[in-house]
Amino acid sequence: MLRAAAAGVFALTVAALLFALWLSGGLERAREDVPLPPGTAVRNDLLTITVHGAEIASAGSGGLGGPSVTLRAELTSHADEPVSTSFFIDMLEVRTEPSGSRAEGYGSITLERAPADLLTHVQPEMPETVLVELPLAEGARPDGDGRVRVTVKEAEFRPGFADESSYWWSTDEVAGEVAVTTGLD
Repeated sequence: MLRAAAAGVFALTVAALLFALWLSGGLERAREDVPLPPGTAVRNDLLTITVHGAEIASAGSGGLGGPSVTLRAELTSHADEPVSTSFFIDMLEVRTEPSGSRAEGYGSITLERAPADLLTHVQPEMPETVLVELPLAEGARPDGDGRVRVTVKEAEFRPGFADESSYWWSTDEVAGEVAVTTGLD
């Protein structure tokens, strides 16, 4: 009799916990990671970027000497003063699909209207169409990849490590993700 009562209490407790989990949405299917379509603006505290196209260069054919990805995008800075392009590149995570090759290291940003000149700083609230070239990780084999996924991280302005100056830093939070097929239309 005592065992039956304990089993009944246990069953009611499990049922109540499952009901509470269901009410909070815990039994729903997880949302698939669906990226935004090309041409969708993604904004964080530092920038707004609208990726329109991408091109994948195999080893030796890109301006960086090895395999690389070039993004064509509209870029606007929301900072109060000119900001180094390295901070903008730090906000981006880029990978090719289906191979999953990732961009690694520092790339370059040029203005589409003056592609021979490297851009070192982005002016505040001045929208520009830019070409962002990023090297792919060593050993990347992007041949056959036809899509590029760009993840834009959230940004925060906070002090550096060794001094009292403040800088723009990317966080682990995602502001948005855009997927584009290759071709710099």
